[in-house]
Amino acid sequence: MNKTPRELALLAAQALSEKKGREIQVLEIADLTTLADYFVLCTGTSAPQLKALADAGEKAMKEAG
Repeated sequence: MNKTPRELALLAAQALSEKKGREIQVLEIADLTTLADYFVLCTGTSAPQLKALADAGEKAMKEAG
């Protein structure tokens, strides 16, 4: 089943939360640009954690199809 852009953004946010991402924000930007429907942003506390966050987000999107 195909997921909506909102569902994908929330899935990415959940993956970041599981890796202890901080200040996670899901911004709807569909009305502002054709680049994307949502931006998912977060902060991390170290370079290794940022890598883990990026990997977790990428893995979640790959698993979602």
